[in-house]
Amino acid sequence: MKKKTIIPAIIILFMISTNLYGSTDGNWVSWGAKKTMFLFNDKTAIGMNKNINAKLDKSNGTIKLKMSIPLDKFDSGEPDRDAEVVKMLKGDVSKNLMYESETFSPEKFEQLRNGQTDQISGKLKIGNKWFDVVFAVKIANNKLSGQVETKLTEFGIEPPSMVGGIMVSVKDYIALKVNLDLSTLPH
Repeated sequence: MKKKTIIPAIIILFMISTNLYGSTDGNWVSWGAKKTMFLFNDKTAIGMNKNINAKLDKSNGTIKLKMSIPLDKFDSGEPDRDAEVVKMLKGDVSKNLMYESETFSPEKFEQLRNGQTDQISGKLKIGNKWFDVVFAVKIANNKLSGQVETKLTEFGIEPPSMVGGIMVSVKDYIALKVNLDLSTLPH
């Protein structure tokens, strides 16, 4: 009897996580964090944001990818966690995360569009502080998919816990993913 219950639950969890974290449609940013519940049950929490403002800034003969990511639009399926994420990401200082890529020459940007570049360096602004980040990227058919995995403490964020880490303990880990259709971005 337990096997019949477990298999549909696994399928549902897979469908939910694929829908939140692995969708290739549209422009979005997501975060993934690992947590331990009750000292032994590891889980991944995921927050998705499809309300980003991304553009290609073309000036002085160069190109830069810029994104403004509203903190209050991340959806993890748990409103209390989403509110806590806004606090952790200094939502009282700035309502948006900001990202600016490295500056590309037109030739380097074409290499990026053609999939000849496998990483993009840039800066991520949390609150009023900028942090260096390097996204591993894949590009196909003008669609950019990127990810960076690092530690929360690299962004000056202490992993939260509840009841001294016995109930819930968040690992010092964060994955940031981005999906952009470069052909839809204003410039």
